[in-house]
Amino acid sequence: MSKKDLGLLILILVVGAVVTAINPRFLSGINLANTSNLVALFGILSIGQAFVIITGGIELSVGSLIALLGTLFIDFIAVRELDWPLAFVVIIALGAVIGFVHGWLITRLKLQPFVVTLCGLLIYRGVARFYTADGTAGFAFGQNFPTLEFLTAGRSYGLPNSFIALIVIAIIMWVVLHRAVFGR
Repeated sequence: MSKKDLGLLILILVVGAVVTAINPRFLSGINLANTSNLVALFGILSIGQAFVIITGGIELSVGSLIALLGTLFIDFIAVRELDWPLAFVVIIALGAVIGFVHGWLITRLKLQPFVVTLCGLLIYRGVARFYTADGTAGFAFGQNFPTLEFLTAGRSYGLPNSFIALIVIAIIMWVVLHRAVFGR
């Protein structure tokens, strides 16, 4: 363990101890589960961003694109009544197409990645705001998607499913980075 890693670990432990001293409910099971759910969400997104940065790239539009695709996903299943697995496939395909367009603009047209992704950030944010009429997207009262809820907010073996997904994705990406041809 490097000095930086050790320093970060000590900092996390000190902050955790201080917050626990201020509010003992910080270490409650439900708070730790909710926190690990959020850590998993941002961790999964960070793994993707890490690969972009490791390869010397930059991607500024990822947050706006996630917001747009999330808005569309909610709309597809809550308003347009698409089955959520089909909506998921459509959203993944749409994200792949947008990624392909970004890659094409950068590699074939030789546009700067900073410019392409900054323009994407502004476009996707604007489209999401227009699509929702500057409102929020969500499920209507009484709408229930138990399988989707279990996958995103449920728990298996006492751990949030999103955290388990983070661990699995992190292991796969570690293998890709350290043991596969792509990472060498």
